Amino acid sequence: MAKRNPTSRKPSTKQIRIGTAHYPAGYRTAECEVPYLRLRGHWLAAAGFSPNALVTIHAAPGRLVITLA
Repeated sequence: MAKRNPTSRKPSTKQIRIGTAHYPAGYRTAECEVPYLRLRGHWLAAAGFSPNALVTIHAAPGRLVITLA
């Protein structure tokens, strides 16, 4: 397998793993696992996102697009 080139990606492109949150059974709800994403880092500021900024998230199969509102 070829070695990865660490400089081949733009600085604002990151790979993260989707986590799983466990929700216990409650009134009128079944026990379930729900995927979640937690994003943080200086790379967000470098991409133009500031703390407390309002964002819009568009979801499509296999894709999330996050833009400033």
